[in-house]
Amino acid sequence: MNWFRKKTIHREGREGGRRITLFPSENTFEAINAFGKSIDDEKLIIDNTWLRGESLVASIIFFIIDSYFVDIVIDILFAIKEFYDVQVLAIALSISLLFGILGIKYLLRPKRRFTFNRLTGIVNVPKRGFKGWRGATRAVRYEETDFVIAGWRSFYTSIDDPGTPFLFRPPLFYSFDRTGTTLYEAGSFIDWYMDKNRQLPPGKELDPYRMKDYLRREAEGFPEPLYPALVKIPDRKINPAMKEEIKKIKKTKKAPK
Repeated sequence: MNWFRKKTIHREGREGGRRITLFPSENTFEAINAFGKSIDDEKLIIDNTWLRGESLVASIIFFIIDSYFVDIVIDILFAIKEFYDVQVLAIALSISLLFGILGIKYLLRPKRRFTFNRLTGIVNVPKRGFKGWRGATRAVRYEETDFVIAGWRSFYTSIDDPGTPFLFRPPLFYSFDRTGTTLYEAGSFIDWYMDKNRQLPPGKELDPYRMKDYLRREAEGFPEPLYPALVKIPDRKINPAMKEEIKKIKKTKKAPK
C-alpha cells in the first residue's frame, strides 16, 4: 500500500511523482513516533535505532529457538525411514533457517537513522549488514524514494529506495493510528519540507527558522516549487505573520551607517 502517489523517478521524466496530498497539521511532526527526531530549516533527522542490548537479546532468543530446531533436524536426519520423516525434516529445516536468518538480521541490525537534507534534496539512508551496524549510510535522491506502508502493519512505514530489497527496509516511523491518517500526513509533511522552494510546513518546531528560510528563498528569487500540491498552500512569497518583521529587517539594511 503506497501513499496517494505511485513510485516514480523525476529525472526519468515519468508522469506523476512527488506531490503534497494532505495539509499537515501543527502537530504532525510531533505525532511522528520515533525514538529520536529533530528538525530545522536545513535537515530533518528521524532515528529509530534499537539499543544494542535490545538487538542482542532478540538475536540470542532467535538463535536459542533455532538451536532447538537444528537439534530436531539432526535427530530426524539420522532416523529417516519413511517419506513422512522427509516431510517433517523439510518443515523443521525451513523453520530452523527462518530463525537463523532472523537471529543474524537482529545481530547485524543497522542503525536506523535517516537524514533528509532540505537544501540538497538528498536523503541519507542506512546501509545494510555490518556497515549499517556501524552507522554507514547511502545518499539517495529524494525523488528516487517513496514511502510505503507495509500491508501487514498498517501503522508502519518505511522508505522504498532503489538499493534496498523489501525485507531489509528499515522502519522510518510508526503510528498507532490504524487508519494510516497520521502516516499520510507525515508523508505530505516531509514532501512539503523537502520542497526547498516553499515556505516551511506547519509546526511550532520550525517557527524559529521561518525568517531565515524566507530570506534564503527571497535571495534566490523565489523559484517555482519543486513538487505540486493537491491542497491550497500559502503563497511562497507571502507570510503574513512575518510581514512586519521583514519590513524592519529591510529598513535596517537600508538605513545609513
